[in-house]
Amino acid sequence: MSAADYAAFSAAHLGPYAADRMQADHFTQEQADEFVRAQTAQTLPQGQETPGHRFFNIVADDVCVGSLWIFHATGARDGFVYDIVVEPQHRRRGHAGAALEVAAQLLREEGCEVLGLNVFAHNPGARALYEKLGFAAKSSYMNKQL
Repeated sequence: MSAADYAAFSAAHLGPYAADRMQADHFTQEQADEFVRAQTAQTLPQGQETPGHRFFNIVADDVCVGSLWIFHATGARDGFVYDIVVEPQHRRRGHAGAALEVAAQLLREEGCEVLGLNVFAHNPGARALYEKLGFAAKSSYMNKQL
């Protein structure tokens, strides 16, 4: 992913992620925006150049259809999918699954043994995709609005 693509990805990532945090954590828009800004700054202190973090365009037929953000520290056993997005007009065509399979192979070749991710409970389509690809729930976080 080029620097320009990363800037666009970064800007586009914040809004949907904040909306997910609002729904999952019962945040106000302001609380969700602040949470996402702080978490992103902590996770990516050097932006695109933060060690271990990699950003990819998902390309099909010479068209960028989405993006993928993964993390794997050199020599670590575990990797992590931070974000995968396929643009709405390109969804349900296998692009996300193919991108995750390519990422898994890349990480496997680097010695990674486990690939993790988080999925929001209010996104059953994503959960179904991940289960189809062999991901399995290993923990569950639940909350109740009081």
